[in-house]
Amino acid sequence: MTKPAFDNLCRTRAHCRACRDRVGGRAWRAHLRHWYEGVPEGGDDFACPLGLAWGAGPEAPPRSAPAREPALARERAACCRACDVEACFVRHQAPCARRRILRDPKRFCPEGRWGERTPPSPLPLPLPPNP
Repeated sequence: MTKPAFDNLCRTRAHCRACRDRVGGRAWRAHLRHWYEGVPEGGDDFACPLGLAWGAGPEAPPRSAPAREPALARERAACCRACDVEACFVRHQAPCARRRILRDPKRFCPEGRWGERTPPSPLPLPLPPNP
């Protein structure tokens, strides 16, 4: 059985913090020789192939702020929270379905608290006469 390449492990940058801990990561680095092909020479305290110093970890990916609900959905959700109708269709949906309903400008509250119920439009063209 061939061992996987050590470069593949480093490329993921998943274990940098453990590997670059000089004392705490020594046992982990020792096991790398057993499981991976191409581990750098230099005993258990080998230099990082990516050039990271001891005690350093990879840069954390930037965290994005959670997306805010659109104003329409926030207003509709406030109406739903204040609603006292126990048998409301929207209120008893799963959270993901409820969010989808509240965001859709074409939807309306079954109790008439938000959105407009539009009457069905007439047929765009008259039907052809029957032969």
